[in-house]
Order: sequence, then C-alpha cells, then structure tokens
Amino acid sequence: MLDPLRAAPQEANARRAGVAEDIEFRRHAISAIEPPEVPGAIVSNPPYGIRVGDDGVRDLYAQLGHVVRRRASAWSVTLLVPEAPLERQTALNFHELLRTKTGGLEVRMIKAATAAGAPR
Repeated sequence: MLDPLRAAPQEANARRAGVAEDIEFRRHAISAIEPPEVPGAIVSNPPYGIRVGDDGVRDLYAQLGHVVRRRASAWSVTLLVPEAPLERQTALNFHELLRTKTGGLEVRMIKAATAAGAPR
C-alpha cells in the first residue's frame, strides 16, 4: 500500500483512482530497467519542450529505445511527445494515436511494438 505522505503525485493519483494495487511504480535510470519476460506496456511522458530542449534529451530517447529493444522485446511503448520527432532517436517504429495540447504545447501520443509483435 502506498503511504499518502510519501507518494509521488502519480502514485497519489493512482491511489485516489483506486488502481494503485494494479500499478508498480519504480524510479531509476533507464539503463536499470529489467522488465519481466511476459508482454507488457511502457507508457511515458518523457522530458521535452522549451525548458529542456531537444539536445538535452536526445540521448535519453536513444537509451530508452536501446533498452526496450534489448530487454523488453514483448512490450509495447506509448509516449507523449512534442511535434518535433524526438522519437526517431529510439529507432522504434511508432504510429500516431492522437494529437492534443499540454501546457500550450502541441503534443502527440505515439505507440510502437518492439520486434516481438505488431502495435497493440
């Protein structure tokens, strides 16, 4: 059970929504991801935007793609990303699910399956 005084906003939101027991939250470097062998989903809103700049996150996106391809071959990946195609750095084959705005910035929700299967 999550301690509401120590929970990060995402964990507190999951608790309020009644789904905290269904989600495992972890915080660590992308290179430390060790997903289970069973199929799953990685859903992320990685850093982007004016405050961070594309140059500051290209390596992050490349590392995410590398780790997913090598360690999460049965997983799908869904990202919320800006108009600028940072997802190319992952070398994953994304398709667009929707376009919207967040914080006044145009963003896209994109999804890719790894080599193990078609987009889910």
